[in-house]
Amino acid sequence: MKIKGIKNFLAALMCASLLPASLWALKEYPDVGYGRVEGYSAVGRRSGEFLTIPVSARSVGLGDAFTAIVDDISAIYYNPAGLGFLERPEFQFTLVSLPADVRYNYAAVAVPLADGQWVVGGFYGMLSMEPIEETTILFPNGTGNEVDVYSQVLGGSLAYNFSDRFSAGISIKHVYEDYWSVTAQAVGFDVGTNYHTELLGHQFRLGIAIQNLGTSLHFRGARLQTIVSPEHIPQEQEEAAYVNRDPRPQRELEYRTHGNTLPTSFKIGVSMVLASSESASWVLGVDLMQPNNIPVTYAVGTEINADFSESLKGAVRFGWRIQTDQDESKLGSGFYGDGTAARGLSFGGGMERRFDRFGVGFDYAYRNMGYLAANHFFGLKVRF
Repeated sequence: MKIKGIKNFLAALMCASLLPASLWALKEYPDVGYGRVEGYSAVGRRSGEFLTIPVSARSVGLGDAFTAIVDDISAIYYNPAGLGFLERPEFQFTLVSLPADVRYNYAAVAVPLADGQWVVGGFYGMLSMEPIEETTILFPNGTGNEVDVYSQVLGGSLAYNFSDRFSAGISIKHVYEDYWSVTAQAVGFDVGTNYHTELLGHQFRLGIAIQNLGTSLHFRGARLQTIVSPEHIPQEQEEAAYVNRDPRPQRELEYRTHGNTLPTSFKIGVSMVLASSESASWVLGVDLMQPNNIPVTYAVGTEINADFSESLKGAVRFGWRIQTDQDESKLGSGFYGDGTAARGLSFGGGMERRFDRFGVGFDYAYRNMGYLAANHFFGLKVRF
């Protein structure tokens, strides 16, 4: 009884911890939850926005309606409480192909401990692109110098199963950005919970997560430093009574930059298994997301899983992430990124093969991005 009482107390404490975190987010980021002034946009007022790049092809295929569904290693990113579903160690690698030859590589590993009651994990992600030649007003054809930029995140996660129906988790991350030797770093964390039960005879899950709460990014570096010429005091001021000092000599100064907050987001999601059998299942998920850099976003997705044999299974996925953060008045229609008729629509699938000691899974997803054409996501997952 004492142990059960302690678990219930810890569960209540974890749930209660989400409330002050949410209130802190509302205070720190007033445009989260309180709406926005008409015509106002927070786009471009956040740093570390590479943290919003999806790292799971499975999630993208579901339109990011993943907060309650996630039950594999990608829970490190979407909802750390989902790590509580892991029964054996897992490894993930994701390659994201973005417009303008930008790449995002992400890797993670997670290991269950104490018969699966605890799960620990670690992750690393890096956004990069090929160096580009520097151009200036005086040298529009290039100066001969190359500009190199990259962003990276490194962190760890911890999840705990309070019972067979409730889990909670937390991820702590170090964020670093380097824009041609102008750098900034911050510390952020994610928290999440997952409650799973039955509703009307169907498996039902409720997931809540807050992503990227943390400190602001302040950029510093040698390229923000400058030389100020010796001070010149005009003759008339030298003769004035209120000026009685020598001119200041040449000195080195550094521009100060405004601190930009991380792209924080509050998410709540539900999922339900609509139909299931011994060899197949059909699940539906719905998410509501409130980022601090774009308006409220909605997502809906569905996944059909099938076991073809004891060692081979596959899945197909469809989803739609609904955003209202761009001017659609001048766009046409079309599916391949030339309009908004299908913006946010996605589809994908995956296969997993089980061997004697481990399993290997491959996932692919396509997402229409409107103005930005399309994204392709490739994911590799290994279960031991």
